[in-house]
Amino acid sequence: MNPSPKTIYLSAVEWEFESYKDELAHALTRRGFLVKSREDFVGGRDRLEQIEAFIRQSDIVICLVGDQFGEEPDSAQAAEFADISKGRHSFAQWEFFFGTHVAKSIHVFYPAANTPPDNRNDEDDNLKQLQIDFRKTWVETGNVAALEFSDYSSLCEEALVIPSLNPSATEPVIARALNLDNPYVGLRSFSEADTDRFFGRKALTDEIISKVKVSPVLTLFGRSGSGKTSVVNAGVIPIFRKQNPTSKVAVFSPGKHPFKSMARAFEKQGFPDDLVALAGVPSSRKFQELLKHLGNAKEPALIFIDQFEEIFTRPEKHEAPVIFQFVQSLIDISQIPNSPVRLILGLRGDFMGRLSEFRGLPAALDQNLVRVTPPTWEEFCEMVEIPAANHGVRFEPNLVARIVSHVEGKPQRLPFLQFALELLWEVEKADQGQFGVGVVVDDDFEKMGGLHDRRINRVSYQKISGVEGALPAKMESVYGKRNPGELRRIRNLLLSFISITETDLGLTPVSRSESLANLKKACGIGSRALIEEMLKEKLLVESASSTNTDPVYEIAHEALILAWSHFENWVGEIREAAQMKRALSVAAAKWEEKRSKGEKIGHLDLWGGAKLQRAHEFNTKVNGSALSDFARVGGLNDTELDFLTASSDRYVKESHHQLSESAAKWKKEKSKDLLWSGAQLNRALELNEVQPGAEQSEFGRIGGLGKTEEKFLQHSEKNRQPSKKGMGVALALTSCVAILAIFTPLGGLSEQAQNASMGGIEKVKGLIEKYLPADNAAD
Repeated sequence: MNPSPKTIYLSAVEWEFESYKDELAHALTRRGFLVKSREDFVGGRDRLEQIEAFIRQSDIVICLVGDQFGEEPDSAQAAEFADISKGRHSFAQWEFFFGTHVAKSIHVFYPAANTPPDNRNDEDDNLKQLQIDFRKTWVETGNVAALEFSDYSSLCEEALVIPSLNPSATEPVIARALNLDNPYVGLRSFSEADTDRFFGRKALTDEIISKVKVSPVLTLFGRSGSGKTSVVNAGVIPIFRKQNPTSKVAVFSPGKHPFKSMARAFEKQGFPDDLVALAGVPSSRKFQELLKHLGNAKEPALIFIDQFEEIFTRPEKHEAPVIFQFVQSLIDISQIPNSPVRLILGLRGDFMGRLSEFRGLPAALDQNLVRVTPPTWEEFCEMVEIPAANHGVRFEPNLVARIVSHVEGKPQRLPFLQFALELLWEVEKADQGQFGVGVVVDDDFEKMGGLHDRRINRVSYQKISGVEGALPAKMESVYGKRNPGELRRIRNLLLSFISITETDLGLTPVSRSESLANLKKACGIGSRALIEEMLKEKLLVESASSTNTDPVYEIAHEALILAWSHFENWVGEIREAAQMKRALSVAAAKWEEKRSKGEKIGHLDLWGGAKLQRAHEFNTKVNGSALSDFARVGGLNDTELDFLTASSDRYVKESHHQLSESAAKWKKEKSKDLLWSGAQLNRALELNEVQPGAEQSEFGRIGGLGKTEEKFLQHSEKNRQPSKKGMGVALALTSCVAILAIFTPLGGLSEQAQNASMGGIEKVKGLIEKYLPADNAAD
């Protein structure tokens, strides 16, 4: 991970230096510094306290000073600068004096003239010495070498290697024609058509190009969200086409049928019909014949197989021979001298270990590996800044550094960054502004204006909740307030695009594409309208494997899972279903082995209780869906289904036996203390209820309940129903408990107050127990 950038606190002593300050902040940001100033202060808080905090937290303090150092300071004010409560001279002077004494280092620019300020007769010795030092040298932090001072322009170029601070240096950006089209791609991957807005990956692109030239197969691996797809589509392929003008290029993901996916990609690229037909034949021999027609040693064809991990996540077991033929064809390419094809495989890094499932594949791919690492600070800045600059728009000084600081060191946040930038552009575009940028509208120096002022500002960035918050806020605003029925449909749809697959990190969610026909089948009524809505919101995209007759869709990026708590929880449930299915398979196999040998089935050989109940939940279709959660992770075989049935039968019989014994004893002793309550009663009532879609209850399957047992359940249920008076008291008292309990875990009360509140809670609990039976209070 790259080190965090140095923090600079930047101030302008004189008002006329504000424009220089903005340009200097912009230049320092491009250099990789994190620049802070009074513009970053929080409204409503004491300014001097914030100045002190910012300066103390900064590595460097830069004050832009001229001939007068702002308003003339008197000796009394200078002497009092250390006392914040008394130091009420101008902010600029206070920053200068306080920074001089407190900061680890002070850098002073003199942008108003080519000569340093006059050495005035100030009584402050530190200020005198600073003026003397300033006249002679510029010392960069951490560098003992001093540079001879000439003028501020050459000083910047020598010490910081940044552009001149003359305002004319910004003209190349703002002089360009203003293009209001959004230069950012959002959640979707960059395509070849996005080459003109793809930046920040030159070093990685050059590395891939150099290796493609010398090896027939290259494996590009990295974490989900690291940008594998984008760097090939928008970086590598355009350069490859330029270097090989007559070469054929095809891009596809394996999907369920890799040969068909390849044929579809060839057809979309306008390949001859005979090559399209050959590509669709699942045969390594036919594949060899295909290679002869694709290219030659001088100008080979380029095939990019994206999401190569789909050979593990998509096919059914009966398709294993086809997958074997496909993999064998790729291995053959790696062994051909002067191969007419260059093959790039995009693979998630957590699938590297699974390559060994195919004999010869690891050896074929290990020859040429490229790992996609996170961008550097400078590369992140290019991703943010250059697309906007090409459209004639700049970022407010320090905003680029702030944005980058929110994603640096977080390799899965590249999609979050692009989404936030796309949304930020749209927010700026919609805000036509009333004042124009740079106009002071309140004491916080808030800047307002749309894209027509040629600047993206921090107010808009705060409005979208920043990089980390933009996507979650969007998901919650669009779908968070839907009713339960709509949320179930959303769940069914989104989970159709997720596979839970074994990776080097364990069971992991992996995105996949799905056809419209299958989506309608899995999600039921209303799925088409929901798909159209999500396409409009750019949360779904049409897959490259789509055809006119059978459109295929996928989620825009797996980042959606992390971005929305509902989606993350649903995926967690599917992962839990996969883990339970694995345990169920083991338990069912052992049970079947003992049964086949005629051995006695013991109590521990079958499931019961909460585990059995959860398994039945996973094996039940979610409302509106044609699939259960077990079905989403491969479904259950006959042995596993028989095991669940046997477990349920024993569980129901044991529950019935317990009910019969309790009911008989209650009838004999006529004691309310023998009645059931809580979870035990709930389970019995559920087993006696006919569930939707069933012909009879679970108790009904084994003969039903007798009169005594029915009366026992009725009296148990009636006994736990509180009186209206008791319920009212309970609600009021439990509200008191909740109010008192809120503060305790937050540390908002003193120890004495916490003890008092806990005592109050105990008293309230006592009152609840007085008015309600213990079973009712627990429920």
